[in-house]
Amino acid sequence: MAIKNRKGEWICSYCKQVYPDPAAADSCREGHNLVYVAITKKELNHLLNFIYTGEEELIPPGLITRLKSYLRSK
Repeated sequence: MAIKNRKGEWICSYCKQVYPDPAAADSCREGHNLVYVAITKKELNHLLNFIYTGEEELIPPGLITRLKSYLRSK
């Protein structure tokens, strides 16, 4: 869903590009081919710690399995 700013313009919720109408902003968002991933705060914390440290053992195995399943699905 597009976001309306104070100037009455519509913004893509992903890249923040400004558009004159909500349909164009929604079309932009859909063009990014986004994937929404269900993740707990604890898993997100582990994932970010892995990114910062590189320690693979920080990532729960269930999270890896779930992320791989998103790649296999449409």
